[in-house]
Amino acid sequence: MRINQRPPLLYFLIIAGLVLLQTTLFRFINLRGTSPDLVLIFLFFAAHFRGAMDGQLMGFMAGILEDCLGLGPFGFNTLIRTVIGFTAGLTHGKIFFDSFVLPLAAVLTVGLLKQVLVFLLSVIFIKEAAGGVWGLGYWIEMGLTLVLTPVLYFLFRTLGFFVEKGRHII
Repeated sequence: MRINQRPPLLYFLIIAGLVLLQTTLFRFINLRGTSPDLVLIFLFFAAHFRGAMDGQLMGFMAGILEDCLGLGPFGFNTLIRTVIGFTAGLTHGKIFFDSFVLPLAAVLTVGLLKQVLVFLLSVIFIKEAAGGVWGLGYWIEMGLTLVLTPVLYFLFRTLGFFVEKGRHII
């Protein structure tokens, strides 16, 4: 079975589980009010291995779930996750992750993209909150996310979710 034949429902269930974990349990297990962005990690790699169309759909689903469970303006996370999913999907077939450094660099890049989008939306809609977007909390969140990136990447890759194009699951 090829990885791209996995049902989208399975990806949705994983994203839903990660969103629930991130919005419930991780709210209590945090460092200075921040926690790692598990959805960002999974969304990037799932979109990268499935393509731009699936990436934006997964990003949209993740964002809707986060908006429903969060206190921010409805659509805020949806727009950000959709753009990230689409952008990550554009790397499909162009980057191959066989080293330890490339997954970290990729997640760092989409983490910066996420923060730029948060900043721009904050400037447009929540002017007083825009100044704190690049504070210490963001850098702690990004550090925690980067620490978990290799763990989650290799876990999901071992489970057969992230396989380079043309390779088969045994």
